[in-house]
Amino acid sequence: MASSQDSNSTRRLQRLMDDLHQEADAEWNQMGVEGPDGSFEIRWPTLQSGNDISSDGLGGGDDGNDAVNSSGNFVNNSGNGDGIAFDNLSDDHEDNERVDKLSQEDSLRYMAILGNMSRSLVNLMLAILRKKFNAPHLPKYARTLLKTPTHVGTELTPIAGGQFWYQGVEMVLTKYCENVIPEVDTFSLQVSIDGLPLFKSVAVQLWPILIKVEELPHAAVMLVVFEVNDLQQRGLQFGDKVVRLVLRALIADSPARAFALATVSFGAKHGCLKCTGVGEYVENKVIFESVHAELRTDAGFRSRIDKDHHKEWKTPLEDLHNFNLIDDVVVAERLHLIDLGVTKKLLGGLFKHEFNQFRRWSPQEKESVSNFLIKTPLPSEVHRRMRSLKCVNFGKGTELRSFLHYLSPFCHQDTNNSL
Repeated sequence: MASSQDSNSTRRLQRLMDDLHQEADAEWNQMGVEGPDGSFEIRWPTLQSGNDISSDGLGGGDDGNDAVNSSGNFVNNSGNGDGIAFDNLSDDHEDNERVDKLSQEDSLRYMAILGNMSRSLVNLMLAILRKKFNAPHLPKYARTLLKTPTHVGTELTPIAGGQFWYQGVEMVLTKYCENVIPEVDTFSLQVSIDGLPLFKSVAVQLWPILIKVEELPHAAVMLVVFEVNDLQQRGLQFGDKVVRLVLRALIADSPARAFALATVSFGAKHGCLKCTGVGEYVENKVIFESVHAELRTDAGFRSRIDKDHHKEWKTPLEDLHNFNLIDDVVVAERLHLIDLGVTKKLLGGLFKHEFNQFRRWSPQEKESVSNFLIKTPLPSEVHRRMRSLKCVNFGKGTELRSFLHYLSPFCHQDTNNSL
């Protein structure tokens, strides 16, 4: 079965490359003509001497002052030197000396990465260079040119609920500091966990586990419990110096935090991470009436005093040394707690009249509030415009935050204090 799928994939890839070659040939033939000696001549338009053809408005870029003269050369008509040219672009990026030291293949790789070129565009470029510029030594595919790792799949470790790829804290930090001895004696780590969907139609997510080293703000590493415990015990060796390692905080939004700690959702009756308060269901919502509940402790969490707070499986974070699972887990994100939590439920409840203690909005009031939200200009720092109240179920955190801070007082006034 596997060999049949590989064969089908190979045939599809071959057909794709054939199509790319045909497209490249067609585009190339439109650009010029091939001479009897095998040379290729670009078809420049017939121009009268001294006249330029302006490219103003072509391409939608900032190079509207460029033109092609009767000699077939590009000229720039801007007197202030603001026109974009490849030479200037290279100087701006300080790439001249670097490119001079690169081979042809390395230069193409550098251009593809720096230009953020898609794989299909790189494949097309390679096909043109191989066929039309007599460069058969160049690779055929972008994966070969960019040296895409081919054995990443073998580095995946099956875990409960998915797969795990781990690079190593010590390896990354040692490589980061291989040419310099750190000035500090201790590395303080902050761990951040979040999830993002990979596809719209499939419930597959990527959960990056990232670390911020406070003393090395640009170093990005990953976490595994066993290695962190080992590094906390023996430290990191840089030449003759040993740097201690301490885990300062775990930073994650509410869903990721519940997943990492193997606890119930933050919206459940026993979902509060910091206290043992039990919520009550009121009109299909969990309400915490008391703010004087007993606080959770690290010892109580590990011994599972509140069994309803935990999932059936045990989080690996419980094996971390010198780490408090309550105090060292930061609850500071407002997206799920306030914007997508309280604000969204409040606004949706008022629009749908789910709160009996508030009067019902009339259709005219709903329409008036929606028009007000849509037409009201917001500060330049807000990058998402408001939408109608009909879209409240699909509201983004930025929209709900803007409503809470800027627009809710006016809606409160216009709807006769029903907010």
